Amino acid sequence: MLSCVPLFHLFGFFGLSSAAFVGASAVFLERLPPSQKEIDFALRHNKCTVMAAPPIILEQMISYLQEHNDFSAVQRLKFILFGGAPLKREAGEWFQAHNVNVRNAYGSTEMNVTMCADLNPKSKNWNSLRPIWNFTSEPYIVLENTDDGLKHLYLTSNSPAIALGVSNRPDGGFDSNDLFKEDPEAPGYYIYMDKPCTYGSSHSPKSYGQTSCRLGSWLSMYFCSY
Repeated sequence: MLSCVPLFHLFGFFGLSSAAFVGASAVFLERLPPSQKEIDFALRHNKCTVMAAPPIILEQMISYLQEHNDFSAVQRLKFILFGGAPLKREAGEWFQAHNVNVRNAYGSTEMNVTMCADLNPKSKNWNSLRPIWNFTSEPYIVLENTDDGLKHLYLTSNSPAIALGVSNRPDGGFDSNDLFKEDPEAPGYYIYMDKPCTYGSSHSPKSYGQTSCRLGSWLSMYFCSY
């Protein structure tokens, strides 16, 4: 797995721990953000089959692939996970049209990665998300209705993914303060509703002081600092 995200953020740590759990190899680049040439070399030299990157890296990759017209390294990948902010729809559709399986993921340090798109490359639903921790009849991840027709995500107090000492609900659960809407083309999947800026930084309904620990804000601020 090639990781184009920092290890001190959830996205990078999740990739490393997932690779270790299944006995796979983890590949790290010398510096972040990497150049497209460095990414291409790492993919080819290590014969990577999975990649993790923020949307800005993928959007920059399009022009590099168009210029060099060699898709073999990225088409070898089983999937590319992106997170931290929305990927422009035209960019995601471009990758899908060129047989590059990009898939969305969502999470935070308080609750780990909790939602992911369908990883099946045959699925056209690359962008909207579904909970990945709901194994029982009583869900750990709840999307409750809001007054404006959206869904607010919270974790129940008995969720195996909730971090220690982060409860902000009377029942012991955790309010994410993130809003979603159900995907009309994929029932049971949800579209993250934060508004991206040019570099993918999330604008949450809450202030940055209250939400800067979320995966989207972390990665966006990290890469915007370069």
